[in-house]
Amino acid sequence: VKARYGDATMKVEVWQKDMKIIGEFAAKLGAPTPLFNRCVALYNAAVAMTGLSRRTLWRRVTEGAIPKREEDRGRAMLSLAAVVDLIPVPLDDDDLEMLVQADDGKADAQADVGEMFYTAGEFGAAVYWLSAAAAQKNADAMHWLGTCHFAGHGVPKSENLGLSWLARAAEAGHPIAQHQMESLKRSTLRP
Repeated sequence: VKARYGDATMKVEVWQKDMKIIGEFAAKLGAPTPLFNRCVALYNAAVAMTGLSRRTLWRRVTEGAIPKREEDRGRAMLSLAAVVDLIPVPLDDDDLEMLVQADDGKADAQADVGEMFYTAGEFGAAVYWLSAAAAQKNADAMHWLGTCHFAGHGVPKSENLGLSWLARAAEAGHPIAQHQMESLKRSTLRP
């Protein structure tokens, strides 16, 4: 067999379907998939932060407009430098460091990045990072997710989900959420 191989290509829909099938199968088996999970997370982070569709991002990667990292090993690993100019929020050096920490899985940094995107009006990116932090029980992120759901910013508007996130934040010790929950109780329990 001759070692002549062209660039690997596939439609985004096929890749997404395959990723879903592989992820569900591994979960069903209880098999840990840390590299697989990391690949999905990086791709999703790039989509969330840039506002590009999955299809557009993948096309730019396959065309070489967004370079993959050298240590690729078959995964679509993107460097922050490759996508930072596509992020619609101005970032200074401190913001970039916080973004790196968020990408490393640090819940406080994820919540801070989520807040940064929220205040800049980039609600999809905000929800992405806030959800990551809330999954690690970050009370600030839970409170912000409540705000997102109440207002319909980055997610469908839902008072039920907003209240649920507010209650979780209060339970996790968020002082503002605790005050808001107490105020709600007082106003709804008045005779």
